[in-house]
Amino acid sequence: MVYCHYLDESIVITGQRATEAELGKTLEPGEVCGGNSRGFFAPDLSEYEGQSALLVEEYLVGETGMVSGIGMAHFLLVWNEEGVCEVADWWIETREETFSQKRKGH
Repeated sequence: MVYCHYLDESIVITGQRATEAELGKTLEPGEVCGGNSRGFFAPDLSEYEGQSALLVEEYLVGETGMVSGIGMAHFLLVWNEEGVCEVADWWIETREETFSQKRKGH
């Protein structure tokens, strides 16, 4: 499971833990390890529901830090009429799969 503290939301993913790769164990639903690293990067202009948006990435690490990258979190940012930035959507991409869920309120 990847928990996003910015949004207080989670996306359940499957993947192999770096320290247990040789044993063939996988992450169990609800199991917590790792974190994010160094904030957003790779900004790219995009579009969301007909309006301009900014797509950014965040590197996700496993329990052993930077050497055990588990994937990338992608955030699609939009601005409301008051000029406040909001996350319109987010998803996780690993080497094997893409994991997402519909955002609450979007």
